[in-house]
Amino acid sequence: MKSDEDIQNECDLLKAEEFEVLQSMFDDRELQFLRDHETSVLSSNLVFKKALDNVKIELHFTIPSSYPIKERPSVFIQGSNLQNERKINNDLKEWIDTLDLEIPIIADIIMWLNDHAEEFELINNRSSCPTPPAQETYSRFYIYSHHLYSSIKRSDIMKLSRNYDLKGFSTPGKPAVIIVEGKASSCQNFYNEIKSWNWQRLVLRSTETDLGEKDLKFQDFREVNAAGANNKHVNTGEIKKILESSGLGEMFDDLYNL
Repeated sequence: MKSDEDIQNECDLLKAEEFEVLQSMFDDRELQFLRDHETSVLSSNLVFKKALDNVKIELHFTIPSSYPIKERPSVFIQGSNLQNERKINNDLKEWIDTLDLEIPIIADIIMWLNDHAEEFELINNRSSCPTPPAQETYSRFYIYSHHLYSSIKRSDIMKLSRNYDLKGFSTPGKPAVIIVEGKASSCQNFYNEIKSWNWQRLVLRSTETDLGEKDLKFQDFREVNAAGANNKHVNTGEIKKILESSGLGEMFDDLYNL
């Protein structure tokens, strides 16, 4: 039986070989290997970008340390004018769950996107009528992390939320959640920045898009201590209360993948 160290070494080797192949298949404009903002080393996050007509689609990967032997990557599709985003992501997740462990699958997932891109229901922007002035749209991002202990990360999250004028909250401890709402572009930029940091696991569980300003729920961005004095294990019941009091109680199961 292989030791945990042997398995981890094998995972690292398989990932390194797969990343090398991917870099030969795609240029930097298509596939981005993100770097940790503190160390500048390659992180476990990738973004694949695809242009379809005048619509841009992004495939976000979070690669766990035990991939590909014990775990599959967490993957999320986002795109401008992308309809049925939740259904598309559910379909992708169900398909990924059918793939075998112990073999690299990132290229297969990218091929899935290429094969299914034309099937995505997109907003038709080719209307013969004059295009009305674009209205500001808002989004809400539900982000889940294995843990959030680092005082540097916590401080940087607060700074970023102010820089992008985002509202919501974060919870230090384990597991951690970060919920932000505001202008759609600001939410996306916020997530793009924090996912490039070094995390054991960071997943964008869900998004709400095409919101109006009246749909926003929070007055500011704050850090919620739901883990007690030691900042260790988060009481998820407290998080559920916050969501319910904000009219977002139905998102609790999605956030914790229940």
